[in-house]
Amino acid sequence: MRTEFDGVGSVNADTNISRYKNSDGSNYVYTQEFFEKYFELIGNKNVAFVISVRDVDFDGYMQNNGKVEQNDLGDLSKFWDSSSLYGETSNRLSIVVNKYKNILQNMQSALTAVNGNRADKIQMPEIYLGTPHMWRYEIDDATQRTDFLNLYLDTTQNIYNSIANEFGENIITGLYYGREDPICLESNVNTYTGYANMDQISRYIHGKDKKLIWIPYCDVDTEHWENIGTIANTGKCTDNSDIFDIVMIQPGLYFSDYNDDMAADEKMLYENKVENILKSSINNTVVDGDSVIGGTKNTSTIISFEMEYDISLVTGRVHGFDNNAKVYPKQKAQNFMRTLGKYYSLIYDDMTSYGIYSGGPNEQAYLTQTLNGTNNNIHNFINHPSVYGVYNDSSKTWSDSHDGFAYDQFISTFADNRYNIKDYGKLIYDITRGLLYNVWGENGDTRVKQYLGMQ
Repeated sequence: MRTEFDGVGSVNADTNISRYKNSDGSNYVYTQEFFEKYFELIGNKNVAFVISVRDVDFDGYMQNNGKVEQNDLGDLSKFWDSSSLYGETSNRLSIVVNKYKNILQNMQSALTAVNGNRADKIQMPEIYLGTPHMWRYEIDDATQRTDFLNLYLDTTQNIYNSIANEFGENIITGLYYGREDPICLESNVNTYTGYANMDQISRYIHGKDKKLIWIPYCDVDTEHWENIGTIANTGKCTDNSDIFDIVMIQPGLYFSDYNDDMAADEKMLYENKVENILKSSINNTVVDGDSVIGGTKNTSTIISFEMEYDISLVTGRVHGFDNNAKVYPKQKAQNFMRTLGKYYSLIYDDMTSYGIYSGGPNEQAYLTQTLNGTNNNIHNFINHPSVYGVYNDSSKTWSDSHDGFAYDQFISTFADNRYNIKDYGKLIYDITRGLLYNVWGENGDTRVKQYLGMQ
């Protein structure tokens, strides 16, 4: 089993703004206690820990309390201009690298603490270092395109070398390719950097005898599915090696407005997608129905899926193609259960590796005080908009009337729109434990089953 954690948080180069907040509104960071609870949870499961660098670490900034992404900034040179680029990016880079180091230092300290006198020592998980998530990948100017590719590789090398120098290369299993977008593999388009970037990162990390993992999202767009299948089944580097060692596909049902009242044809699009992911995982080949994408799979890439859930089980969230579908906690829980039901046999067969996305660290909140009580960390709409979020298409910004609310303040907000109006701090922990061990509540505590509407 492989577990993806969204581990770094988003930072602004000048103010170090994080998308993850403590109960007092300060930036939430991983602690030794967090990882002690994490190690107690995973035990001796074969787990990989992915540290994911979110998009605004490198390609966005905060403006008028809204996230503006790089592809909306106009001329690429305004952000990636070589005369000022390294000054700004190295500042962001140093912040991100220090967060990597903080995570790994706390993991090592926690592992020493929990092992203590244990006879069955818990092992350090495999560690995958995330590369930046970049929005911009089609660049007209040849010089800027070269600068972009060089910068991305330099940034990745800096992250890798900084960790290897401090912790040793043996702690690194590989890289997590940070761009989740299911781009096409058109290596012959002059303005297109998608393939060139995958190629250079793959050859770099494979040159160190390490692995490259990719966890792309996939909406119901057939082009997305075709792109993922082409990369996973046939994607080769310029030296004819496989681009990726592992591709775990996000089903996305949890992050959608799928519901029983949808039009039949729209529901079918979602159902076909999660079914195709199931078949692809079973066959280790990306298929569309009964057809292999690309005709024949000629890579050794492992194909699997990811289970998705987060604190929007409490806050609700806005989804939909036009960012205006309000998805309440009850519907969130239903879509998690639909996903669990679809992949249940693979999750518990002890042979399948799959991913877990369980939200940011303040959503998981693996601390004694939270696990024994409620999660009163602060909702930040920059992390995600709650069900009260409003998207302004002209300015590309969000607002949220419940920004700054504690998660446990959402308890009384939804009434009939949730299975269980009593929130509790162990929700994310208990779901993760359920996935790991098929134990949904223990010692008579059935709250996780109530919350998910689990029969």
